[in-house]
Amino acid sequence: MPKQTAPPHFPAFIPHVIEEHWDDVWGPRLAGFPVNIVYAARIDGVGLAQATYVFDPGTFIEGEQTRQMRYRPTIESDFSVLVVLRPEGRIETFKYRASELICEACGPDFRTAMIHTTAIGFTSGEPWTNQKAFDNQAWSARFSRPTSDRLQGAP
Repeated sequence: MPKQTAPPHFPAFIPHVIEEHWDDVWGPRLAGFPVNIVYAARIDGVGLAQATYVFDPGTFIEGEQTRQMRYRPTIESDFSVLVVLRPEGRIETFKYRASELICEACGPDFRTAMIHTTAIGFTSGEPWTNQKAFDNQAWSARFSRPTSDRLQGAP
């Protein structure tokens, strides 16, 4: 297995937050949760590697003091992340391998909580993929549109 390196700056991904207007049914329930959670690391001989987790709305639970939902990895494994939202805005995350708690993080607001969550990086045995799409040229080519499209109201 490639050796994980300690870069001078850790990669942290701050996801978009689910907005109320995202969906008529799920939007109001899931508002405030992250769209996804991405853990990343620079690995010798590989470059930037990532483990992506996506929300599972079937695991959503709303209690008196919290709302919570589990995130599943995009690569089949027994890892998962539980995200807990508290009414005052505090967010807590708990990464599991099966039923074993591997690590936890929190923050008083969305941004801080997601930085603390993703700064943890990979856990031993966690499956990851290599993502080369972050080079600036590829990123720009895939996500930018010519100005004339924007002026004509293209979505």
